[in-house]
Amino acid sequence: MLVGKKIFLRAVLPIDVEKLLEWENDTENWEVSSTETMFTREEIAFFVASKQQIETHGQTRFMICLETEENTIGCIDLFDFNAEEKKIGVGILIGEKQHRRKGYAKEALCLLSNFCFNKLAISTIFSEILESNTSSIRLFESCGFVFKKTNLRNGKTMRYYELNPSTEN
Repeated sequence: MLVGKKIFLRAVLPIDVEKLLEWENDTENWEVSSTETMFTREEIAFFVASKQQIETHGQTRFMICLETEENTIGCIDLFDFNAEEKKIGVGILIGEKQHRRKGYAKEALCLLSNFCFNKLAISTIFSEILESNTSSIRLFESCGFVFKKTNLRNGKTMRYYELNPSTEN
């Protein structure tokens, strides 16, 4: 568990299946998540039950919580782990819309970045953000991520950002 001032990050638990199903199948989130089809409850339950170890599976998800384990407001993912380059991707979603723009995403991103650099010995954290997603662009830039290039992915312009321990806020 990673503890901040207003939030904490914890591993995904079976109690999260319904909430993750809701967020993953909210078509408003698809534009920023690259999701194209609905997930089934069984698929989400399998994901929650599977081992999520960065070193062996290349990914892990943390739930963003307020006050209690059951009060989840979002999730933050590490993915595409490259052990040789010590590089990993990050994505974040505040799924509970009433909790957006309150600083929770920034705190979660900063907590996870510190964890990656200090505990996992990661040298680079990266993220690709849809060019029109100005809220996420502002979030990542406010946490010290540096714009590197634009990519075209599935016909959409993506902005590629990186964070290194030397550029971290």
